[in-house]
Amino acid sequence: MSSRPLFSVILPVRNGERYLGSTLFSVLGQTYDDLELIVIDDGSTDETSACVRRFRDPRIRLLTHPENRGVCESRNSGLDIARGKWIAPIDADDRWTKDRLERLLSVAEEHPGSFVGNNLLICFSRNDELVPWKTLYEVRGIDPGPLYFPDPRAFIDFELSVLPIFPLDTIRSRRIRFRQQFWGHDWLVFLLELYRAGLKYVIIDEPLYLYRGRVGLGSTNSQAVMTQIKACRFLRVQRWFDQEVQSSLSNAEKTARHRLFTVALQERKMKKAMGIAIQFPTSVFYLFKRLPARMMLRKEHNRLLDKHTCEAGFPVDKEVPSTEGKGSADGKPRVLYPSGTGAVIIILNWNGANDIINCLSSIKRHCFGAFPIIVVDNGSSDDSIIRIIDWAGCQDWTPGPWAQTVIRGHEAKTCVLAGPPRLSLISLPKNLGGSEGRNIGIEWAFGHERFDGLFFLDNDAELRWDSIGACIHTARAEHSPLVGAVVRNFDGSLQFSGLRFLGNIFYLDILSQQILYPDTHNVWDVDEVSSCGMFVGRDLLHELKDRQGHYFDPGYFHWSEDQEMCLRAKRSGHRVVMTKKAVVYHKISRGGAGLAAAYYYSSRNRIFLATTFLPAGWRVLFHAYYPVYRIFRAVWNLLSGRPRVFSSMLEGLRDGYTGKRGIWRKQAG
Repeated sequence: MSSRPLFSVILPVRNGERYLGSTLFSVLGQTYDDLELIVIDDGSTDETSACVRRFRDPRIRLLTHPENRGVCESRNSGLDIARGKWIAPIDADDRWTKDRLERLLSVAEEHPGSFVGNNLLICFSRNDELVPWKTLYEVRGIDPGPLYFPDPRAFIDFELSVLPIFPLDTIRSRRIRFRQQFWGHDWLVFLLELYRAGLKYVIIDEPLYLYRGRVGLGSTNSQAVMTQIKACRFLRVQRWFDQEVQSSLSNAEKTARHRLFTVALQERKMKKAMGIAIQFPTSVFYLFKRLPARMMLRKEHNRLLDKHTCEAGFPVDKEVPSTEGKGSADGKPRVLYPSGTGAVIIILNWNGANDIINCLSSIKRHCFGAFPIIVVDNGSSDDSIIRIIDWAGCQDWTPGPWAQTVIRGHEAKTCVLAGPPRLSLISLPKNLGGSEGRNIGIEWAFGHERFDGLFFLDNDAELRWDSIGACIHTARAEHSPLVGAVVRNFDGSLQFSGLRFLGNIFYLDILSQQILYPDTHNVWDVDEVSSCGMFVGRDLLHELKDRQGHYFDPGYFHWSEDQEMCLRAKRSGHRVVMTKKAVVYHKISRGGAGLAAAYYYSSRNRIFLATTFLPAGWRVLFHAYYPVYRIFRAVWNLLSGRPRVFSSMLEGLRDGYTGKRGIWRKQAG
């Protein structure tokens, strides 16, 4: 990070530990990371400061007020120590999308001399989660287009205080401050001072700011309404703008006075309400005029919360009691899903020196030390281990000594690197395959980590910042111990969104995927998910090993071992789901095994899956159809100039029907 960051994010907070963690995640996970995050603890009496200190990120600067000074004074304290070119304010209970700063910066560079904001996505709060409702434009009933340049009058009329970014140099040269006496409507005065300084206001129609709102978005107490009246009166007296703006301020003040009668009734201050009604009789008509709309809004709010809970950004997980025993009182199968928030990431590597560094960097960048990492190196012949240790040494990890150990009967060298988070390296002397490599990682996790679930990732994949939390949240909400992330190519196109077993086993793509990617659902049931972005609950892992003696079936060695685990879980009565909230970016590859080996394992292991999991009638149809189809494909590859693929497919068929499991003989050497 440069000596002067481009952004100074100012976050005032008082007693905000309930939401603060998710807010910090959304800021630190920005795609544009040249920033400093100034957190001003305004005399909190809870664990707010401790929550901030748990984020061991050098970009965080914590400023503590010994006593409560108010939100505006806290923002001013942040402005006093800010070093960035741009100021980006955020409230302690709100969130950003990960690309907000990058998008606003691009617009600011296209329109110099501006302060830049974006349309808000207003969310209701349910059990600390954000339930998206409407954008600010929809609430205000406007549609100004993708790029909006509101003048001061439009800003006042439509109340477009969208917490924009603004240049620090202008603030300091014009000595613009937040005014505590107008708290609650301080943005009205502050932004009009930016107008007065000669800046333009630019708003893009992209909901990049997730605002934790309330029904109606109006002031909720008489003190706040009186503050709005005082702010409007102050601005009218200053006469900074022309007569049209003065007229808008007068209308805003009149509307606030009408609202004051309604708020007084809500607060059950009848004497005060009667006095307002006598002084401003039109406030009574305002109440009856707005009452039907308020009732409809309340009804819509309740319907939305009853219908679903939709989390935006990094999930805030709540405690869900796990069910003990093999079954419940009503005879239904036991629900196996995480009971806490702990997860461990397991990455399998084989000759992927460059890819594994990119993968670890994405975890370091987006997870902020929240989840321990286990890297299992499957007998790599390149310099993967050296590259990992060199990279980790530059990322504030402290390598420990190498130790010789035995895991699941295999000799291995292990090294634990201390840091946020803990990084465990397991180096195997030879390639044991995807199944056994992951099994070794699981055994190490059970022996050395505390967790409620494991998140499996390939070495040539990169993690989106909220994916693991989204999987944990989905596992609880859907009572599913096995959750898959949507897998995308690096260009953003879809690579994998879950499979249906029957369609997949017969190569019927129209039946295999769950409508490919259902835009109308956040979660959908599938039969198979990919091990590149798969979350598995701890209790399910115990159950699978107790029944079969292993987690992933080592006989598959490589290819389809993740599908086999999913099918075993479903056969035991558990749900397997995909969630749109979790996204992993993955290279299109053959899993590091080579083209011929990939065709061998896919030809052979599909026979194992069909023999084990297909019903009897479907099994007969499969064995009549599958060999003919694969031989046809093998001949097609031979005619296309790929003789090694031809022979590998025939060997896969032979070994599948003779029951030969484990590594392919040509790989065993």
